[in-house]
Amino acid sequence: IDGGATWTGPVFLGNSTVINAISVSASDPLMVLAATNGGLYRSINGGASFSKVAIATGAAGDPVCWTLAWAGSTNWALSLEADLAAATGSGQIWYSSDDGSTWTKATGFTQATTGLTRASLASAPTDRTTMYAYAAVATNWGAADAASDMADMYRSTDGGHVWTALGTTAGYKSANKTSTTQYTNTNSDSTYPGKILGGQAWYNQMIIVDPSVSSTFYVGGNLNLAKVTNATTTPSYAVQSNWLAQ
Repeated sequence: IDGGATWTGPVFLGNSTVINAISVSASDPLMVLAATNGGLYRSINGGASFSKVAIATGAAGDPVCWTLAWAGSTNWALSLEADLAAATGSGQIWYSSDDGSTWTKATGFTQATTGLTRASLASAPTDRTTMYAYAAVATNWGAADAASDMADMYRSTDGGHVWTALGTTAGYKSANKTSTTQYTNTNSDSTYPGKILGGQAWYNQMIIVDPSVSSTFYVGGNLNLAKVTNATTTPSYAVQSNWLAQ
């Protein structure tokens, strides 16, 4: 409570072993949300103690909670995996309007063929109700065709209640690794945005929205970074960095 000069002893969050995200409410600095691999935890006393939040995913056990995004006021969005062990595509997004006390499952965050697994999401600083997400498919991890493990990128304009796919992976053809959705500055190392996760989607994801333009956001994975512009109309994708020196 003194800007990091001194710290209390540890506060344990049930049986969780990984904390993937921590967020403090902008409307109430005593309200803290912690997304863990053993569910979502909430504090109303500035982190002195936490309680597990009930989220009715329909799966047995606690969900793996990945990322949190603030939607303004007391509104939040959360990405989670309802049943990670099952590997059957239980990736979901939920939203809350009461600072994380209760949660409702979002709609439109789907992928017809295989389902979704891990997902990352972020809100726009200039308009917190505008959010973007991208997610991995439920198959391919570790397979020869793992470079296609992105399901799609998604957009929401109502704080994470309803999501629409951007079609980033449209036209992907497994046999020859081509896609109708290309980078504007494609090269031999980075050919199309649907490949950016490169088989590392289960641990290597990031997304952030431009601080001044709500229709522009950035995604990273497999040591690459890409910029997405015109996301409200016809998205355009450009490579920002490569792992290799191409």
